[in-house]
Amino acid sequence: VSLFSAPGEPSGTSIIHTGIHADADLAKEWKPEWSGEAKKELGIDPLAPMFLFLGRLASQRGPDLLIEAVPFILEARGDARFVLVGEGHMKAELEGRARELGVAHAVVFAGALRGEAKKRRTLL
Repeated sequence: VSLFSAPGEPSGTSIIHTGIHADADLAKEWKPEWSGEAKKELGIDPLAPMFLFLGRLASQRGPDLLIEAVPFILEARGDARFVLVGEGHMKAELEGRARELGVAHAVVFAGALRGEAKKRRTLL
């Protein structure tokens, strides 16, 4: 069985892209009260720069690369905060590495977002 076929012929395979379908959320009218709401809930200053990782905490997604970059970013912007939204087998390892690097104060592990459209809009 070949996974490839000549141009114009169906291959029998499908590409399933990863990510979220945020079109419906993004198309809605923005409400001013949404601004900064997620930051407040996470104890982050509304004016602090926030880096958001939204995905499974697994090696395929590279959350470890973000954690390794945190000390360098904090050198330039000490008020920066990093929010990792998601669950996965790397969570404990990432939390430990943030502690080892001395940056745990700047990293929030927010857990999974399951169907929480309002929070997702706020983070986007």
